[in-house]
Amino acid sequence: MQIVLPHIRFFYSNKDSLIVLKNDELSNSEDNIETYKEILQIDFALGIPLYNLQTQAFTYYEKILNYASKKGFKGMLLSDLINSIFYLSATTRDLQNSFYDELDFLIKENTYNLLKKDDLYFHNISYLLIFKSIKNKEELSKAYEFIRNNKENLGYLYSEFNALESENLEMLYELLTQNVRTSNRMRNLYKDNQNSNKTNGYRDFSALLIIFGKIKVWERLGIKLEYDKVNEIFLNEFGKELSFFYF
Repeated sequence: MQIVLPHIRFFYSNKDSLIVLKNDELSNSEDNIETYKEILQIDFALGIPLYNLQTQAFTYYEKILNYASKKGFKGMLLSDLINSIFYLSATTRDLQNSFYDELDFLIKENTYNLLKKDDLYFHNISYLLIFKSIKNKEELSKAYEFIRNNKENLGYLYSEFNALESENLEMLYELLTQNVRTSNRMRNLYKDNQNSNKTNGYRDFSALLIIFGKIKVWERLGIKLEYDKVNEIFLNEFGKELSFFYF
């Protein structure tokens, strides 16, 4: 069944340019993790409904796990894993019980010798613990205890978890505002009429998919953001309603 796209999410560009970019990725890239991520990001930019990205997001997640089982979580692979779970959450895919069983392995595998890790690493481990608590709410207190004990290691990233634990909605709105602005940080380039091929920047823009995934995760923790306030963040930054990016 052909998917009818209501509009291009990456509205600075156009359908033809993005499809050319996607075809280039499909024809020139090897079958690797980066390729799956690029295609997923382009399809998000094209405006494919989030629900229809479920299979792609899950395939990307599985590719990361398969690669890590052979090579270990080296470089940015753990961050890719966390983002892939946010992608899954954004597409509203229900995660199977096997996913939560895998989390136990991932946490054990990645908490070895924590003292040598950086703030991003602690951020990723913290979210693995939070993901685990979605199924078992009793685990949430353990996750927050780990986070509090590693406040210094998390650095500025601690503020997000502090806002979650304290259910500080105003702080979460501020964090969302910062993240949305970051996804649109190249807008001056996008608006340059002399730039005919407005596809560079879709990677930044696709960070919106991670933002939507975070909102879903926060909701499953019992945190209820007000739609009107989140919508206002998008209106202020893009001049477009939140629903434009969701559907």
